[in-house]
Parts: sequence; structure tokens; C-alpha cells
Amino acid sequence: MKKLKTFLINTSLCLFSILITSLVLEIGARLYFSYLDPATAAHIQEHQNAIARYNERGSIYQPHPYISYTPGDVAIGLDSCVINDQTFTIKKEPNTLRVACLGGSTTKNSYPRYLKKALAICFPDRSIEIMDWGCQGWTIVESTLNYVLRVQAFKPDIIILHHGINDVAPRIRRNFLLDYTHYRKAYSFYGLDWFDQMSGSSWLLAWLEFRLGRHCEDLDTWTVHQNMPLISLEEYPKPETLETYTNCLETITRVAEGDKSKVILAGMIYNVTQALIPEYAAIVEEHNNLTRSFSEHNNLLYIDTQSNFKHHPLYFADQCHLLSYPDEIKAFLLASAAARVMGRQPHAWVTDDLGSNVDLSLGKDLDPENKRQLVIHWNYPHSDINEYHVYIQVDGEKEEFLGRHTKRNQPYMIWESGNEFIAQGFQEGPLFGHTYRFSIYGLGGALYAPLLTVGPVEYEQESDSS
Repeated sequence: MKKLKTFLINTSLCLFSILITSLVLEIGARLYFSYLDPATAAHIQEHQNAIARYNERGSIYQPHPYISYTPGDVAIGLDSCVINDQTFTIKKEPNTLRVACLGGSTTKNSYPRYLKKALAICFPDRSIEIMDWGCQGWTIVESTLNYVLRVQAFKPDIIILHHGINDVAPRIRRNFLLDYTHYRKAYSFYGLDWFDQMSGSSWLLAWLEFRLGRHCEDLDTWTVHQNMPLISLEEYPKPETLETYTNCLETITRVAEGDKSKVILAGMIYNVTQALIPEYAAIVEEHNNLTRSFSEHNNLLYIDTQSNFKHHPLYFADQCHLLSYPDEIKAFLLASAAARVMGRQPHAWVTDDLGSNVDLSLGKDLDPENKRQLVIHWNYPHSDINEYHVYIQVDGEKEEFLGRHTKRNQPYMIWESGNEFIAQGFQEGPLFGHTYRFSIYGLGGALYAPLLTVGPVEYEQESDSS
């Protein structure tokens, strides 16, 4: 009995000593990293936050042998797939409009949330399916592989491709390779073990995990890239680094063409006022220009989304992600684009005169000097609108107030000289040699997303021979 008592006392003292030592080491680690190594302290917090999120909802990524990583909420089966708990069968139901949204985090769980509602106005006779194939951190390479391996099997009617910012990262790294293997590494994180769980509460154990090469933030961030040196800000990516982007555009559009899918290429949106440094913004714009040029040469619809958002910094949550309300605006704009490629009436469009059905978006309007006018039409999805305010962008500059419209049974406004509802600066009507883009704001019982014309109207004078 005495020996047992001695054993228990010694064991208790030993355990107590270990506890006190561990506590001192933990406090020492927290103080050291907090004050002397803040970068490691931030790394530890990311590590522990990832563990907490994993315990709450599981990993938002899953490994894939060919695409590096894919969203955790997408499951592919033999004859169907599940995206965000919604099931899509490979064989579409009759009279179904299926839209596939391809992109990175500016697509995933963003504008596709509102796209079905926006499309329902343009396609009242169709059942609408929105497949959100976006994934945080994906470049156009991952989206291309995903399209060929998985999306194509579901034969979408419309493909919306929205890329341009994630491809900056591989292009600004040295030792560029066409397949992006200088940048991307395989994602092989299959879950947490008991030591991971303990490191979720201990800074010391988290640091030990780093020393062992274990980084739990890989569970839900896009840090699946090689740690390669960057080019300096004074340098600019070589032209050949665009070859991969071009090849991916070519692959997606050619495969889609064979499947008779309509492709819409949307320019990347970014915040011009903050967050995204100018040198990187120039590279994003290079991607937009390449996509625009590719669209023109291949007779595809390019949507210059940036022109509608660049003058609204309050629309952004950070350097490129929109808040919910602007994401809804974006959805209605892309729904109008979808209607246009399918021969349906968009949400907002422009004609030469009131009797015309020709949408002038992305086109030229040729008028004689004595008949300068444009008619702005809209198809607003809400019934409680009291009046409409129409705004105009001239040559891509900041929006200005064009005029107000109070006739609810006339969903259009004629912009010409003599219209008393037109703002003072635009009383002369359209002027030759400019491009015009329009936004229609409906004022009613709630804050509704404005409707945007798909593209600018180029306004030119008729030649004598026309």
C-alpha cells in the first residue's frame, strides 16, 4: 500500500512537472512568435483557423489526380454529379437550359447564385440549370482540364468563362513553363490526425508541424503552388507566357463548338482604386485584351464586365471579389448575354428607333445628322417599380445621369434632342464619334440590381453613299 502511495505521488509530481513545463514552453512560444517572429505567428493562426473550419464543415478542397485539387462540394458519378447539394444528370430533361459557369473564386458561389433568377425572365418557357464549376485559386489551366474531363460530359447549352486574375501568379514567376508546373503542385491533403487536432490549440505544436512540413492551411486556401522566385515589379512577363492562356481559350471554345455549346467570354473584374497593385492590374488587363481579341476573331460574345464596375470601388470586397449586390448586377448582365447568344430578349438593350428589334449592343448605329437618336429598352423583373433612372457611360468613362422615366407601361426611353426628361448635358441627343453604354435603375419598394446593356453602341454618322 505504501509503495502504491509513493508511486501515485511520484507519478502525480511527474505529470504536474510535465504540465508546468509544457505550459511554460507554450507561453514562451506565444510570446516569442508574437513579438519576435510575427510572420510565423500569422502562419500559426492561419493553420489553427483552417483546423477549426475543417472541424466545422470539412475541407472545401479535395485531391484530384489530374486537376491538382477540386471543390469539396462537387462529386462526380457515373451518370450524374452533385454541386452544392444540387444533382445534375448527364442526360438533360427536355426543355432544359443548362449553363456551366467556369472560373476561379470570382465565379465560385458568387454570381451563379443569382443567375437562375436572372435567366428565368429571358427564358420563361425553359427549365434552367446553373452548374457552378468555379473553384478558388484555379487558373484557366484547371478550368480547361475540368471542362474537358468533367463539364463536357453534361453538354451545357451555354458556357460562361470568367478568368484573368489567377493567371497573373504563374506568369510573374521565373522559370516559366507552358503547363504551369513551375507554379502548381499536387494537392494531397486527405484530412486531420490527432496531432493536427492538438496543434489547433497549441502554438508550440503548430510550429513543430511546420518543421515537419505539415501545413493545415492547405486544407482551405489556394497555397498549392511552388515556392518559386518572382520577377521584379519593373519587369513584365514575356509574351510567350501568354501562350498557355491562348491555348486554353482555343481548347474550350473548339470543344464547345463541337458540342454546339454557346460560349460567352467575360472579362475579369478588378478594383482599380485599391488592393491590386498597378503592375499586376496591367497583366489582368492584358488577359482581358487577349480574350476580347480572341472573341472578335472567333465570332464569340465578349462581355467587358470591368467597364461596368471599375468606377464603383464600394462594390468590391477586396481586389477582385464583388459584394452580394454587385454580384447580382453581374448575374443579370451575364443573363442578358446568355439571352443574346440564344436569340432571346435581353434584360436591357438599345435600338436605332422605337420600331426596330435589332439590338445594337456591341454594334454600330449609323444615323443621319437630322435624326440622331437611340432607344434604351429594359425588361425589369419587378412589378413595384415607380420610375426608372437611366445612366450613361460615354467612351467607358464614369457613369452620368442621362434621364428619368415615369411611364410604367412604356419600358423604354428615347434619347434624342427635345426630350424634356433628358439631363441638361445630354439634351442634344447622341453625338457622333462616341460609344455609349447604359444602366437602368428601377426605383421601387426595394433596392434592385440595375440592368446593364451587354456592350457599347458605337455611334457614327451615315456616309453619303449609305
